[in-house]
Amino acid sequence: MNDFFNSQFVTDLKNGELPEVKVGIETTSILMLAGALLLVGAILVVGKSMIK
Repeated sequence: MNDFFNSQFVTDLKNGELPEVKVGIETTSILMLAGALLLVGAILVVGKSMIK
């Protein structure tokens, strides 16, 4: 645990300067998210119609 608190990351964090992290979203991730949202929406529609 001492290694973490003595690490360069913690030192940079104390100084308020962390390195930039580039984040990228791939097309497959967007498609999987869209598919999951459509599936959840369909389940909600079917569930609501079954309750009525």
